[in-house]
Amino acid sequence: MAEVINAKTSYKVNDTLQIRITARDVNNVIKTCGGDYFRVKLYTAETQSSWSIDVTNDLGNGSYIADVTLRWPGKVAVIVTLVHPSEAVRVLRRIRDLEPGRMVFKGRYLKTLDSGVDISEDVMCLPKVIRNQSLCNFTDERSGYPWLCVAPSNKALSCDDWKLYTIDHNLCEKYTMRAVSKEELTIFQIHKLPIKHHLPTINVVGDSNNWKKKVFAYQDSLPSCRPGQHLHNPSPSGFYSKNIWFSDQCKLRRFTKTDVLQCLQNRPVHIFGDSTSRQFYLEFANKYKPEIVGKNPIDVSESTRGPMCAKSDKFNISVHFKFHGFPARPAAYIRKETVTYIVNELDDLKVDSRSVILICVGTHYTTYPIEMYEQRMRDIKAAVQRLHTRSPQTLVVFKSANTRNYKKILYQLQNSEWYVRTLDLALKSILKDSPELAFLDAWDMTIAQNFKDKIGSTSMAGQVVLASNLHHSIERPQGPPTPTQQTSYAEVVGSSTQDFEMIALRGRLKSAPALPMLPLTKAQQGWHEHPYLVMATCS
Repeated sequence: MAEVINAKTSYKVNDTLQIRITARDVNNVIKTCGGDYFRVKLYTAETQSSWSIDVTNDLGNGSYIADVTLRWPGKVAVIVTLVHPSEAVRVLRRIRDLEPGRMVFKGRYLKTLDSGVDISEDVMCLPKVIRNQSLCNFTDERSGYPWLCVAPSNKALSCDDWKLYTIDHNLCEKYTMRAVSKEELTIFQIHKLPIKHHLPTINVVGDSNNWKKKVFAYQDSLPSCRPGQHLHNPSPSGFYSKNIWFSDQCKLRRFTKTDVLQCLQNRPVHIFGDSTSRQFYLEFANKYKPEIVGKNPIDVSESTRGPMCAKSDKFNISVHFKFHGFPARPAAYIRKETVTYIVNELDDLKVDSRSVILICVGTHYTTYPIEMYEQRMRDIKAAVQRLHTRSPQTLVVFKSANTRNYKKILYQLQNSEWYVRTLDLALKSILKDSPELAFLDAWDMTIAQNFKDKIGSTSMAGQVVLASNLHHSIERPQGPPTPTQQTSYAEVVGSSTQDFEMIALRGRLKSAPALPMLPLTKAQQGWHEHPYLVMATCS
């Protein structure tokens, strides 16, 4: 149930509406504990205006307080949504921290024999050591990030014949669903549930035309958008009116196609990350023809993972995209050489004051302990700092994650918005002491949008150019790639958060002695005993 605490007959623009949300269990009994995930949205259909916020004021007793700001005049509907009840959040946290092995990958060894016969073998691959198996170690020596595959059983194949990898959808679904009881699965039928409430449509008085003038005057009074602004200000960072995003923190530029081309003239743009980053590349490659023309990918691997490049000879613009490294989850087999780590790419990239870099990483880390994501983001941040030492004026923009749609309960268990939001908050915390970094708050923009959630939405892809008139930096090559080695393990090494970090450290501290095995907690020992971890191959 939701109700307005400071109810009155009418409100003015910029008044604060205070809403109390009372959580109830499946028996309609008021809860006495917190932990539920609520979201509040303001919406006016006539003017296509919207504003949304994730509720964070949890009183711990089943009650929640949301302070919402009325940003436009008219009849404003208040929509309260239960994204996840606390029971679901507890399950999501448990399977993330104790069951990260439920995401399983397939590697494929390929070879053409002297006789002309092609042979292949599919095996299990993971970003950790697989128990009781002979393994091929593909850990990246530069970054220390682990990646290991079961060695081929066919003696005609070797580690050097590993060519392709993909996500094993069947095993991922099997192990994910097996990590949750039947009773727990029923909890996830309650997802993004509109809450019944006693909230009438709010009457916000004011002349609409006069309000528009004031809004644009207010926007003109804001400072120009610059790096660091969006990392310290509270959410939400803005609102929509006529489906146009208005920032509360800086003066946004409105770009026509001509403006974009002029803004990016003589600039290389380097985009790294996941599929939501790829949307930015496709925005330029597909919607700015004939001025910007993208190179046709040679295969499915290149069309999804990169490298991709689009150029404009007339405006001297180049746009590049590369997907981030393991544990990215490709839907189909991709070539291993298309897999690169952002930290290495940043260290090798040659840039100057005209260069722009966009980074978005998150969705593919939702099933792993959050410490793994935090370490990767700290490493990327350190690589950006090295880059800025080389070229202080290169602009680097981090983009937060998007909301998404969920067709099946499985997708909630793998990519819940609770997971994504947790990663987003962790990213902001890691970047908060870096005023030289720009931040594009796609999370605030997508929870407030007037469209259905969709991970591949292009509604804000063009927004990246709003940062291109800012100034901020990158470059530096390193050694050759590490040759792969086949090693045998007769013991379990690596199932917990500790072990993920331990493998990474072993790769990174080349001159240090081998680290001792760390004792496992009971929970981690239980995770080690999970039966699917002893499987040798994926078939």
